[in-house]
Amino acid sequence: MRINQKLFDFSLDVDGELIYVHKLALAIASDYFAALFEADRKVRKEGTVKLQDVDVVAVKIKELIKDVQNIVKFEDIAYKAAINWVKHDLERRRVHLAELMSQIRLPLVSSKFLRDHIVGEPLLTEDEKCNKFLIEALAYQLTKVTQLHEKSQTETMHSNENLQVLLGGGTMDLVTGIKECKIYDISKKCLVSILSMNEDRFCHSLVHAHSGIYTLGGYNRGALNTAEYYDPVSKRWIYVAPMNSSRYGFGSCTYNDLIYVVGGYCTCTVESYHSATNTWYLCKNIPVTVGLFNRATVEQNSIYSLTRETNGKNALFRFDPRNEKWCVLNVMPARSAQYELISHERTLFAMGKNDCKRLDIRRNKWEPMPKMLSNRIGFSAVVAAKNIYAFGGEEGNFRFVKSVERFNINNNEWTIIDPNGMQQCRGGGAVLTRDLDFN
Repeated sequence: MRINQKLFDFSLDVDGELIYVHKLALAIASDYFAALFEADRKVRKEGTVKLQDVDVVAVKIKELIKDVQNIVKFEDIAYKAAINWVKHDLERRRVHLAELMSQIRLPLVSSKFLRDHIVGEPLLTEDEKCNKFLIEALAYQLTKVTQLHEKSQTETMHSNENLQVLLGGGTMDLVTGIKECKIYDISKKCLVSILSMNEDRFCHSLVHAHSGIYTLGGYNRGALNTAEYYDPVSKRWIYVAPMNSSRYGFGSCTYNDLIYVVGGYCTCTVESYHSATNTWYLCKNIPVTVGLFNRATVEQNSIYSLTRETNGKNALFRFDPRNEKWCVLNVMPARSAQYELISHERTLFAMGKNDCKRLDIRRNKWEPMPKMLSNRIGFSAVVAAKNIYAFGGEEGNFRFVKSVERFNINNNEWTIIDPNGMQQCRGGGAVLTRDLDFN
């Protein structure tokens, strides 16, 4: 806003250099300008004042920098105006340089401005006092970056201390499923077997909701419409109402305490589950003729559906549960046939075997991101503590990928955190909360 000169109502002309300011801020901060605005109608009308007297200007610039900085943060502009004023008559004005620089909070200028305009300025590096100010600014910026990095590392480490992921179901032959469930501990890098589901299933979904875990649909010698719920009180899997349609390879997510299932192989239907009535309700279909594969996620009060169409395109749709309307978004350029879809802070992350992409929902534009270190399909993916985790899968022809990868969203980098995490293909995954007890 300051750089774009928005909402300013006055300017100071310092030897041709315009400093845009707030008149009220100047009047509050400086008696000099308060009196000027009160007495000089011409200045008020023109909205600018030209400062000409050398000594007075130096004093007033110093006062302005000192007083107004607490109201309007303008270190970059203040530095630029001061250095340009000195350079305009270097021989006469050099004596004011150190005093002016002492009033500018150089450590608070933007990092880019410091790098591009200040560190290489000979007037500062050749002046003993100014050079000290420069060193202080560099030290502060370096400390700030180091502290932010350490804070990020600490937060990630602490958030991962008790992070556990439930991995359930899967297949070894693309015909029959398995019912076994395991918990993977991120910090300990260990896998523990727990109570199995009631049914074998793969290409299904695991969803954390209503203080428990749901396992939905999938395939086992045929498409399934059954659903189970892990009750942390009785510590067992119990059947809940079946879905209206059998489905596998579909998307699932939660919104406002409801569970949504979206699309799947050869279906465009959408349903929502109400736990209070143990009932599935039909929602408006995805606006495609036939879908082959689907993933869904929630972000900013909307459900996003990434659907593999029969024409080979990966179509993206947004569903507003509040008015039951779908809208078409940008098609995702695709090199992979199947993706896992994750959302985090207004961004969608689509991860496939051959490539990974992300979309800022505010811009509706897909961009490339680093691909995973292992070429894997049929893997599970979750997001937790500002990281995305990919588990298991296969390279093809059931050559299983056992490693666990982590994508640090802030650093934009994949790393393998466990080369021998587990063997699971086309199963489900869900992050567990501390109140869930599977022991």
